[in-house]
Amino acid sequence: GDLDRRVFSLSPDGRYLLFTRRGGEAPEEPLNTLWLVDTTVLRELPRPLGITNVIYAEWSPSLGSGAAPQYRFAYATATRTARAPYWKAHNDLWLATADLGQPASLTPTLPLSTTLSPLTVTVRATQVLTPSEVGVYSWWGTEYAWSPDGRHMAYARPDQVGLVDLKTGKLTPLMRFPPYHTYEQWVWVPSLSWSPDGRFIVCVLHSPPPGEGNPEESPIFDLWVLEVDGEVQARLVPEVGMWAAPRWSPVTEAGDEFIAYGVAQSPRQSDLSRYWLYIMDRDGSNKRRLFPPPGEVGLKVVEIAWSPDGLQVVVAYNGNLYLVDVGSGQARQLTADGQSERPRWSR
Repeated sequence: GDLDRRVFSLSPDGRYLLFTRRGGEAPEEPLNTLWLVDTTVLRELPRPLGITNVIYAEWSPSLGSGAAPQYRFAYATATRTARAPYWKAHNDLWLATADLGQPASLTPTLPLSTTLSPLTVTVRATQVLTPSEVGVYSWWGTEYAWSPDGRHMAYARPDQVGLVDLKTGKLTPLMRFPPYHTYEQWVWVPSLSWSPDGRFIVCVLHSPPPGEGNPEESPIFDLWVLEVDGEVQARLVPEVGMWAAPRWSPVTEAGDEFIAYGVAQSPRQSDLSRYWLYIMDRDGSNKRRLFPPPGEVGLKVVEIAWSPDGLQVVVAYNGNLYLVDVGSGQARQLTADGQSERPRWSR
């Protein structure tokens, strides 16, 4: 009941979930706390990791090449404040390794009242980026995204998208754009998604207005693909809206790749608009509307998770989850409680 929605990250093998819980009510207490739970053990107790004031945390997509899986995650922190939005980002970045001691497995012979020994967790963290207030709207915070091989990381700020060198902490911008002036107590920052081969990043970027006007007030948000070596910068879909949240699929058995993305029904008022879920091939061809079916209202928020085979997506829609087949577009409702969101699908 006290999840704060900031962190909800499933490990690549589906074994562990990272999540954040709200801190106390007093200003001197932390903004939140970071927790871990084993998803495969019945009645397993979540464990606090001793890390507080977290505004981003995500498991590395790679579990290493050794015999035993290596569980790594990245995280960034903030300082709690008394005024909205009630935090001030550090724009830092930490890499952590979690050593997980396994509890006894629950077997069918154990009674339901059996209490298991809790999971033991030891976390070792190394700082990659030191705190910084450089950049426009820096108080809101930087978004990060792991590359598929876990060796690199992309970052997004209100006015740029780029790469983080995890060894040196050097930032290399790939694209700069005018920040969006919301005139509110929130800041728009692009969401990022890597291609399976780690060569490209797909994202929504803020574009200048078509005519004269303040670039920071432009209502135009386009979908772009950026090659990480800087050679290719291509606008694939114009005016998709600020919350289009594109997501690159895994490679299918046939060698295909897709990009799922939202399209705002009112693209020039995209902050309040509902969205259609679209899909296209990796080169921007074969665009087609996928969900919801004709006659239904659009998505309030584009929240999806790709299946490991790249042939299905789980979509959060009106408080429930739907499984949608990419080829046929057929959708099957998975939940009916009206309280489901944030789908995650492990490999």
